[in-house]
Amino acid sequence: MDDANHIKRGHATHAWTDDEFSEYIHRVRAELIQQRDNFLFWDSVKNSAVLSGGGEIWYGEPSYYVKLIGGSGTLASDILLVKSDLPRYNCDLEILGNDVRETVQKAMAGEEGVDPDLEDCSEEVAKLPLVAFNAENHFIKRPTYKQEIRYLLQCQGSPFIVQLLKFKQSLIMAVLFNTANERIKNIKLWMLDIIDGVAYLSYVFALGALFWECCFYNHPHNRHVLLDNPPPPPFRDIFVACTRERLEDRPTHLQLRAMYEAI
Repeated sequence: MDDANHIKRGHATHAWTDDEFSEYIHRVRAELIQQRDNFLFWDSVKNSAVLSGGGEIWYGEPSYYVKLIGGSGTLASDILLVKSDLPRYNCDLEILGNDVRETVQKAMAGEEGVDPDLEDCSEEVAKLPLVAFNAENHFIKRPTYKQEIRYLLQCQGSPFIVQLLKFKQSLIMAVLFNTANERIKNIKLWMLDIIDGVAYLSYVFALGALFWECCFYNHPHNRHVLLDNPPPPPFRDIFVACTRERLEDRPTHLQLRAMYEAI
């Protein structure tokens, strides 16, 4: 049975078990990692940015720039979805659909000071407890926004968000995530705790992305891979709702909580 039919069957006719959920996650994650390993430049990506209809990537040393814009089935889209390789390396490229041309280097995202939340997060990270890191138990996420750290700090003491971490004095935070039995139940409670810990839920898309990272063990991804590989039921509809293109189409704080409660 293919994934589409399996997901449809699971969503419509029966509640997925932890074994079904975990099997799907482990298999898809392994496939995504294998895809990524086929293309060397992904291992040297330094930064990326989302554009309307595509994205930008900076990779390598010295840094090279690639702009990718294109609809489904184009070379640009396939590169962003980790289905195709760059047509050539060690040069700055603009790929519009299937059209490839060399371009000029662009300053890396964040270097121009467009978003103040991309500044040094060390003050917020310094508030996190320093503990030993265990790759078997910890989910790692590099902080992008100061506010996301502040939100997570509000959740300290939760029985489901066990601990926030500062690892090796670098700007990395992690959440101890229970991957044992009752995984669906644990994810539900974990996300409810996040929602309750956030007084004003302004980053619904970010919560969808955070949830995806928890399901797939923080598999390195970009926004396009994330949207093209939604988690399975019973969380699929929640993820799709959180990552809708238009802000006004995404659920409110109360709607999102009700969706998790209904699982």
